[in-house]
Amino acid sequence: MNKFSKILPWAFIAFTIVYIVGLFVDVMEVDAAQYANISREMADEGSWLQVMHRHQNYLDKPPLLFWCSALMFKLFGVSNFAYKLPSFLFTLMGVYTTYALGKKLYTKQTGQIAALMLYGCQAWYSFNNDVRTDTMLAASVITAVWALFEYIDTKKPFHFIIGFLFVALGMLAKGPLGIMVPVLALGTYLLYKRDYKTIFNPRWLIGLGIIGILLAPMVYGLYKQYGADGPLFFFWTQSFGRITGENVWKNDAGYFFFVHTFLWAFLPFSLLAYWAWANNVWLVLKSKFAQRYARQVLLLAGFTLPFIALSMSHYKLPHYIFVVAPFGALLAASYVTGLDISTERIFRYLHLFVVVLALVVIGLFCIWFFPMQNIVLWAIIAAVAGFALWLFFKTNGIVRLLFPGLFALAIFNGIMNSYIYPQLLQYHSSSVMAHYVVEKKISVNNIRYYHTLGHAFEFYTRTIIAETTPDTLTGDVWLVTDEAGYNEVKAKGLNVAEEKLFNHYHIVMLSARFLNPATRNQTLEKHYLLHIIK
Repeated sequence: MNKFSKILPWAFIAFTIVYIVGLFVDVMEVDAAQYANISREMADEGSWLQVMHRHQNYLDKPPLLFWCSALMFKLFGVSNFAYKLPSFLFTLMGVYTTYALGKKLYTKQTGQIAALMLYGCQAWYSFNNDVRTDTMLAASVITAVWALFEYIDTKKPFHFIIGFLFVALGMLAKGPLGIMVPVLALGTYLLYKRDYKTIFNPRWLIGLGIIGILLAPMVYGLYKQYGADGPLFFFWTQSFGRITGENVWKNDAGYFFFVHTFLWAFLPFSLLAYWAWANNVWLVLKSKFAQRYARQVLLLAGFTLPFIALSMSHYKLPHYIFVVAPFGALLAASYVTGLDISTERIFRYLHLFVVVLALVVIGLFCIWFFPMQNIVLWAIIAAVAGFALWLFFKTNGIVRLLFPGLFALAIFNGIMNSYIYPQLLQYHSSSVMAHYVVEKKISVNNIRYYHTLGHAFEFYTRTIIAETTPDTLTGDVWLVTDEAGYNEVKAKGLNVAEEKLFNHYHIVMLSARFLNPATRNQTLEKHYLLHIIK
């Protein structure tokens, strides 16, 4: 325990440095760049209640991310940092309230371990880089569950208000899921305890009133834009409609999609979390639903029921399951504190595999895929890798079980943020082209696009680009286009005074052929910036 207490703050500092470096990495297509551009447009146009995208109505996502990022743009200017900062602040809050709930349910150490697992897992690194709405959702949900659990126990009005405030924020982040998860977790807990007095407490109606007041600006904006269809889409079609089939979005990823997604998302502790889940289910069943396992039921319900509901959806993406990560962390942390030596040995070596895997991937990227010459970064890799291996071979117990994998994953994501993403972003033509336009001081009023345009281009040039065709071009124009558009311009004999080629690859979908320097050029698309005088 002494070594754990000594290493714990240094781990949080190291992880925080990794997160902060990621705040300055360019936004990537499609979703993160689109959301950043919507936020920029909101800040520029002042349309706070009606979400717009490229001057068109935008209904797909609730407004919390856009509101927060637009506010940061007003305060700090348009930048990667300003866009990502609100999500990072929500992350910190979610990590803290995971600790607080773990401490409340079990012990201070359990809370610390749960917070450590959550802050250091791959999912939370990922959605602080490729920023979407799920960061705010996950943090709001676990904060609401903590606060309302505190209220159930202490009856303090402060926790009641905070709980429903964050239920509303979760809904403003991603719709009804923001209330479903707390209701499923806490409702199952109260039913398990047969606490019908609390279940039928009329004060819950006041909580619904708080939610209604906080959602009112969004609902008003939706009604102004779409009539009754706007609120209907928010409260039903966008979420429940994905289960019933009413929502047009479908990819039929399969009912077990999130089972294997969680395996990488909660690294390095995904198998431990699954094992802890199964162990807690067994304890509850073996006890014939004894009351002493009520706290386990709270976490099991918060993890399992949303997991099942999301798995029933006809449209699934990996980040949808991140909302259950805090519950997985708490289940795993509660199990770790009572782990026997033989079981600890199994997971210890599984985590050593994660350490080795992280170092191998770093080596592949920095030696073969994108050879790195930076001696400082190599020294940091060597130091952290050596420390992780020292922790594995020279410590024991919880320290050996937790920290080697966490530090290995931290150095992996640190190198991703500081070196690998900048290398990959050389092939992210929408942002590279935008930076070129800004650097060369090309007037955005003279830019048009044909066939292709990335959201990041508009975000970094801070404008909305109109579409055109080669036949309708007039005057002095800079045209953003792809290879087909370039060939069409050439075939029509238009006067191209200047042309700039940008290699493009969809970098969030990496392939072996792209990563291999010998075959990379074969995977690249060609995007062009053409100065046409007609």
